[in-house]
Amino acid sequence: MDENKILIGSSENNIFLKAYGHITANLCFPLREDLYKKISTIKNAPNIYFDLSDIKYMDSTFIGLLVGIDKKLFFYI
Repeated sequence: MDENKILIGSSENNIFLKAYGHITANLCFPLREDLYKKISTIKNAPNIYFDLSDIKYMDSTFIGLLVGIDKKLFFYI
């Protein structure tokens, strides 16, 4: 079982992300595509919840993804 993963789920206009282990660019690129697709299907500004409590390491790509999500959500305001 891979200990390094990001799980994504949604309910109405809520999106939930839970990350485990070492989060690097290899995990970020597929997540970005899936997450942006989910955001585009929500009519109102989505609430995005991150659980980062089980991360042991995150690289700059993941931090950049978090910033990119914030910028994408800014257009809903």
